[in-house]
Amino acid sequence: NNVLAFIGTIDGDATHVALRVVLKTETFMVNCSDPDPSLTETQIPWLLRNFPDNRQQGYLLARLIVEDQHLNKIVVLRGNSRPGRMGVRPFVDAVRRLGHPVLQEINFQDGDRTFDIQVAVIKQAAPDAVVFWGNPAETGPAAAQLRAAGVKAAFFGFDRLVDPDFVQLAGPAADGATAAYFFDPDKTDPAWTNFVARFQKHYGVKPDIYAGYGYDGAQMLVAAIQKAGPNRYRIHDQMTAMDEYNGVTGCMRFDGRWDNIAPIVYAQYQQGRWRYFPAPKSQPAKAPTQ
Repeated sequence: NNVLAFIGTIDGDATHVALRVVLKTETFMVNCSDPDPSLTETQIPWLLRNFPDNRQQGYLLARLIVEDQHLNKIVVLRGNSRPGRMGVRPFVDAVRRLGHPVLQEINFQDGDRTFDIQVAVIKQAAPDAVVFWGNPAETGPAAAQLRAAGVKAAFFGFDRLVDPDFVQLAGPAADGATAAYFFDPDKTDPAWTNFVARFQKHYGVKPDIYAGYGYDGAQMLVAAIQKAGPNRYRIHDQMTAMDEYNGVTGCMRFDGRWDNIAPIVYAQYQQGRWRYFPAPKSQPAKAPTQ
């Protein structure tokens, strides 16, 4: 095995397979794209995830919906896949702990384009918040059909709502939609803007957030290899000794499982574009009633 370390992967299922490979080969992996909360729960010591996962997104959405906007009749519409099932769990658990468990958790299949049954169930539940957890090819049409049926609930979702396909397919239903997101891609700090300029000059397009996290992951590994030399075990020690890292995407903060737990932002679609906002501060716990 001449590989010192690697970056990967894109697909969540492939990442779980790769996780077993790194354990067997003892080769360090930096994951830059799989948000599955269960990825690091096995605490395999050859993996670092350098971007926030679905836990941060779920917790932020719970706070936005229940604490910030005081909405308490919540319905989840999610894909019937592992990313859908696992991704939405932190949100479902968080709103339950806040005293407002979801009224309905309704599934759809990848590839669905009509949602008559789901729309009917949601309309009958009369929610004030609908949380989408799936790909824009499905959630966009679902949002449009919910609005066409007269559902007036506020729309929320995770980072995949912040996608041109969702906006195009949802049409006017995208207005006001709110999504948890990793960081503000419109930020003007020099590290990010210089990276965007270099990337755009080389490739002819603006980088998305995954390009940013991929670049940061590569820079982290390069620095570790330069310090440790061509030795997989010393590279492992360099990577797992990091508590924080400042990259083009921002400041990363790692917990004991080498997950990036840095604060994230939220986005709202307003007047034809996504606008980004810092997460609201958690409200203090109420004193018990005497």
